[in-house]
Amino acid sequence: DNLNDRKNIASVFMNRISRGMSLGSDVTTRYALKLDNAKQALKSQQAVSKLTNDMLVKNSETLKQGSIDIAEESEKAIVNIETLQKTNQDLIETLDKVIEIHKNGRIKRQEAEKTLEDIEKELKAKMLEIHVDKD
Repeated sequence: DNLNDRKNIASVFMNRISRGMSLGSDVTTRYALKLDNAKQALKSQQAVSKLTNDMLVKNSETLKQGSIDIAEESEKAIVNIETLQKTNQDLIETLDKVIEIHKNGRIKRQEAEKTLEDIEKELKAKMLEIHVDKD
């Protein structure tokens, strides 16, 4: 009820006056407090605005660079021409080496066949010699 509230408020004022305290109900004080709160709110809003703008700029720079990097990579051939040249050279060298190995193998087989023929002739000659001596 309104009358009891006024009595309580009046009692607080009377106690403060009797003790030499300020009443603490000055409109200027309340205005100053509101003004200080408004300044704090303004500073907070400015900080939020600055942070938001800084983040937007940073994100746009990141997006820009990322898009450029992706576009540049996409335009490259999947395999570099240098890689293809190296691969081609390795294949040619491999074929040359395989041909050389086959050629050397053929020469060694021919030499082995000649040696086997000589061994066979020598064996036949010895067997003929033994056969002739027997008679």
